[in-house]
Amino acid sequence: MELKTPVHGAAHGLPKNEKGQTPKTEENALALRDSIVNMPNRKNIQWFDNGMYQGGTKRGYPAVHIYDLDKRVIAVFEKSTGQFTTTCEITEMEETHLFESGGNFVTEAVLNNQKALPIIKNLNNNEKQR
Repeated sequence: MELKTPVHGAAHGLPKNEKGQTPKTEENALALRDSIVNMPNRKNIQWFDNGMYQGGTKRGYPAVHIYDLDKRVIAVFEKSTGQFTTTCEITEMEETHLFESGGNFVTEAVLNNQKALPIIKNLNNNEKQR
């Protein structure tokens, strides 16, 4: 959790320094963990029990997502192990893709990568046909 805190802490309401990062302290790491653990108790949460993380890319794998629709914050867990992967505030493009694909969370950088995009579109079309 400590490694995720500087970049993703602010999405969970943690303080930021002058560089826009959350200081890497034990207190902040625990606060980030607690925020993620408590996400299922929030209102307006969308679960993706059969999601993918970066599906259609070499880094992709089956995942479970907890998505806070009000704050646009996602928490990603590897489905086979339940291990926490990442959390962040997602962009409008990422959110659109998440819902249109039925739970495939792909970062905007990958969505904008023309080499990866045909693979992702093909994966999504195959999922819709099932």
